[in-house]
Amino acid sequence: MVGFATRAGACSFGAGAVEAGVKSGKIKLVLADEGLSPASQRAAESLCAYWQVPLVRISPPGELGRACGRPQNKLVGVTAAGFADRITAICAETKRESEV
Repeated sequence: MVGFATRAGACSFGAGAVEAGVKSGKIKLVLADEGLSPASQRAAESLCAYWQVPLVRISPPGELGRACGRPQNKLVGVTAAGFADRITAICAETKRESEV
């Protein structure tokens, strides 16, 4: 689904773009790769908590970049509400299945 959102132009890539998008209210969901540095993870968590934007961690490390076709990216913001809702639902399903 992240690949579709990328092709549709509904994603922002990198810490700077994600921060600007969250502050402007354009980003509906932030995806953070598990390979993100601890300092960047804390910054993303603080940003999302303050601006009340959902944050989803994607594992294994490197999977987020691979899914969006940009292997170097560790932080992605989703701007389309439909994609954000569907990605959140898929992640919740995956988490429930792994707990069983």
